[in-house]
Amino acid sequence: MSTDDLALFLRVVRTGSLSAAARELNISPALASAAIKRLEARVGETLLVRSTRQLRLSDAGEQFLPFAEQATLALQNGLAQLDENRKALSGTLKVATSSDLGRNTLLPWFDNFLAAHPALSLNLLVSDQLSDFYRDRVDLAIRYGSPNDSNEVAFRICDVRGRLYASPDYLARFGTPDSVASLANHACLVFHLQGRPHVNWSFHGDGGVEDVTVKAHLESNDSEIVRRWACAGKGVMVKSELDVREDVAKGRLVPILPQYTTTPYGIWLVVPGRALVTPAVIALRESLRDYLNSLLKTTAPSQKGST
Repeated sequence: MSTDDLALFLRVVRTGSLSAAARELNISPALASAAIKRLEARVGETLLVRSTRQLRLSDAGEQFLPFAEQATLALQNGLAQLDENRKALSGTLKVATSSDLGRNTLLPWFDNFLAAHPALSLNLLVSDQLSDFYRDRVDLAIRYGSPNDSNEVAFRICDVRGRLYASPDYLARFGTPDSVASLANHACLVFHLQGRPHVNWSFHGDGGVEDVTVKAHLESNDSEIVRRWACAGKGVMVKSELDVREDVAKGRLVPILPQYTTTPYGIWLVVPGRALVTPAVIALRESLRDYLNSLLKTTAPSQKGST
């Protein structure tokens, strides 16, 4: 039974006229008449008694009318509930993000976002390994760096820079590097990028770009481990200014050569396809953009380190 035919039947009853109902729906009287005939054929009864001047419900039509109204109301309520669910952002989001970004920057924001949308649940995957959307059944990823897959849909959230950091204890014992080149003589903490140690460091300063190849004192494929080593006085590292905000604020880390930064790189929200850009993803994207950009406004000016 067509829901459109059912809706037309109710409109005819309300207006008392087949042609008036047709005009409201912007269809021809012939199409409206065909719809009523289909409905009557489906129920096996004559629902409307028609003459050249009058239209009224038959006995069968009188009996059928309240059920038609209930069915239509149930459908409207179902659609309204789905719409309300979309507005309420219900369901579960499976999100993948990198180690330090997830633990040290995004975790409090996730807490606040979920508190604002209590019908929404979170499944959070934290790893520096690139998640496979289909194998890991991930709804979205929050990553450093733009996606390589043209089938993915990506939204640039903000741009961040990497800076040099070490603990006050390390600097007290081994001295503060006074140039990019002097980093070659320091214990450097190296993060693996795509399975290879990132030992070729490049920085932008007032004099342009300066490069140095460092010696890996300690290296790991987990950025959280590298950060902990730096806080423990094991050496010098390059790190996103977002990931170490709390460490700098509490004095665990000090920016070194603050006039030098890496090339800006983006934080991106990535989904595997256009169909997964849901209202929940859109709300999360806007909230994340506001949150990270507000952090960046307060991060760089506060990082006045050693020169």
